Parts: sequence; C-alpha cells; structure tokens
Amino acid sequence: MPWLDINQERYHAYMGYVGMVKLVEEIDKALFNPIWEQLRRPVPWDEVANNWRAKAIAQMDAQAAEVAADPETTRRAKKVCFCKEVDLGTIEDAIRSHGLTSVEAVRQHTNAFGGCCKRRIEDILATMPVSSPPAMLQAAE
Repeated sequence: MPWLDINQERYHAYMGYVGMVKLVEEIDKALFNPIWEQLRRPVPWDEVANNWRAKAIAQMDAQAAEVAADPETTRRAKKVCFCKEVDLGTIEDAIRSHGLTSVEAVRQHTNAFGGCCKRRIEDILATMPVSSPPAMLQAAE
C-alpha cells in the first residue's frame, strides 16, 4: 500500500491492536481523501460548454445563419474602405442617389479616403449601372 507510511521514518507504529487501529485509520484517510473527488471530475478542457472549439463552431454557425437569413444585408455591410470604415452599402447608396461616376466623387460623398480602397471603388463603379441622380431628373422636368 503505497499511501501508508511504512518506511523507517514512519510516524505511526503498526504493532498490536493499537497498530491495527492506526493502520485502518491511515487506510480510511487515504481512501476518503477529498482529492479523489477532484480527480473524478472531468478536466476543464474536455467540458463541452467551456471548450474553445465548441464556442468557435457555435459562433461560426451563428454567423452562417445570419448570412443565410439576410444575405443582402451582409453583402452591404462588407467594408470597402478599412481606414475610414466605409461599407459597400454606403458607397452604393451614394452612387445611386448622386449619380457618381468617378472614384474622386465617391470619396467626396462617402469619406472613403485613400489608396486602400481606390481599386475596390473602381470595381463597384464598373458593376453598377450609370443612372442620373434624382435632383437632375427633377430639374430636367
């Protein structure tokens, strides 16, 4: 029994009746030690609720459900200019409402600032149909 103190420096004598009582007390202390309860618990990294992988998968599932629910909102929320935090919806709305046709005009109306987004704005302008702004239509009538 490795938990018993039986070497030459032992603190309890195990001879006679008193020794047997001491031996049973030592066995009882070893078997009912509170450490065994802690050792029987699952380790924290194996708990599903606290598992980082389960949390990451749940977060990705929530994002996927959000995209599936309304893909247009997600598409319009995509950042085009990272330095000024301008999203695609803002740029598209400015192009439609003001009839913008150049990168410089888009920059003036949306505050999309520098070279980080020039090519992306050019791509947006190329894909959007050219339309006259509502103010010009009203003035023409």
